[in-house]
Amino acid sequence: MAIGFLFNITQRGNVSYQRIENLLEQESDVQDPAHPLPSIENGRLDFAIDRFAFEDEDTLRDIHFTFGQGPNPGLVGQTGSGKTALVVTLAGARCQSRSHLFEWT
Repeated sequence: MAIGFLFNITQRGNVSYQRIENLLEQESDVQDPAHPLPSIENGRLDFAIDRFAFEDEDTLRDIHFTFGQGPNPGLVGQTGSGKTALVVTLAGARCQSRSHLFEWT
């Protein structure tokens, strides 16, 4: 029984390895553009959300923060604290009448 199990694992490993080799041998369809876009200069990004209402209930109010160049920020908080509302607002998925987003300075 142990020899059969070992043989089975060896065969499965061989087939997996062949699939990986076939995948790595394929050439990519993605080509470098003839005229690439110029690089983007990163700077400071200021956010000012005066008010955000979700279903006529104020969800966010007086939120002001800045992202600078450097490490990736994280967003943590309790359930219902407005994390999703903040991300939706920053992504521009909701129309804001009293917010100033993406101010490059």
